[in-house]
Amino acid sequence: SSGINAEYGDMNKIQKMIYIIPDAAVFVNSVFFTMLEYALPTRMVKFNSLKLGNAVLFFNLINVFSLIASLLLGWITSGRVNVFIVMILGNIVFYFGAVSTFGSTTSFLNYPLSFELGSLLIGFGDAAIVNLCISSKFALFRRWGIDERRLGERATTLFNFVNCLSSVLAVILSGFIATQESDIPTVIVTVASGFIMTVGLVFCRFI
Repeated sequence: SSGINAEYGDMNKIQKMIYIIPDAAVFVNSVFFTMLEYALPTRMVKFNSLKLGNAVLFFNLINVFSLIASLLLGWITSGRVNVFIVMILGNIVFYFGAVSTFGSTTSFLNYPLSFELGSLLIGFGDAAIVNLCISSKFALFRRWGIDERRLGERATTLFNFVNCLSSVLAVILSGFIATQESDIPTVIVTVASGFIMTVGLVFCRFI
């Protein structure tokens, strides 16, 4: 711990690394979320024989579940539940959902209600990471004994930058997951990303 009078610039190298992990989780998760948002309706039309209007309407389930999850998370984290425990669980759930939702448009991961279940999991997981990112910075600073003044401004600036950057990258990459040839590589990258981000959030919880 850095002592109760420590300033923002007094963080050591490990603390600086830990500080950006929640934003890294937002970045990577947002890239996957937006890629699915762009590519899944197309894949559902091409590989599941749905009409485009139905595919888009179907995909909006994710946004509905995300809204419901946001309301629930506000109530959950108002108690004594550790913010990082919720983020870790949310991250795991998000990637299970991403694999399930994407898998619903493949020939080898498509099972009954895979899209609906995946949408529910993505909605909760995305809400957990996005809504709690800034709160997690305050939790870190309180644990390290660092002055929280101006933290909200700094954390919000970084959060907005990460969100904008992830959207741009996701639009570029979304075309690569629209073909059947991308099925296995996409699943592998999704699982690997989920593992890495979960490990990172575990570090945030304990360091």
